[in-house]
Amino acid sequence: MLIRLWRCSSVYHAIHITLFRPLQEAEGVQLPIEVGSPRNLCFLHASEIMEVIWTYRKAFSLQHSSCVGLLGPYMVVLTLSAQLRDGPHKNEAFVRACQALAEHADNFPVAPYVLAMLKALDMEYQFGFPEEARVILHESNLHPEDLEDIPMEMRITIPLRDRGAAATSESVGELLARWAGPSGEDSQ
Repeated sequence: MLIRLWRCSSVYHAIHITLFRPLQEAEGVQLPIEVGSPRNLCFLHASEIMEVIWTYRKAFSLQHSSCVGLLGPYMVVLTLSAQLRDGPHKNEAFVRACQALAEHADNFPVAPYVLAMLKALDMEYQFGFPEEARVILHESNLHPEDLEDIPMEMRITIPLRDRGAAATSESVGELLARWAGPSGEDSQ
């Protein structure tokens, strides 16, 4: 029963994030509910996703999860990476999502790609990831030859509110190729 609840809850929160994340960078948008802005709503749903996942993780293990278990952490890192500059209160959910992705890496090969993408995003756009997340990203293991499996057309939207633009779209394959995966220190 807990497993079904966990999956349903994660999907419920992920759907809300999917609906409102495009609006989180829009200035002056207020929702007709007490949460206020789409940015706050996305943060609340991201936090709830990680609370549910951490409850599951304590009872079982993320090693015994399905691919649905990747949805929550993936949505959280995509959503909160742009919000980390709002303050340290947003760090815990982000760090937990990075940890969950790292724990999924052995069973789901897409997880190291997501971690590599996060590291490259932080290096390229200086999102200000917390040190705990940087440690997790540094320990992730993806080699430049592994990049051949990433479709060049896989794209990620990157909010650039502090750079005078609302957002840009980036090819994940090209981004990772520029930084040579998690060992991007070679490229710096």
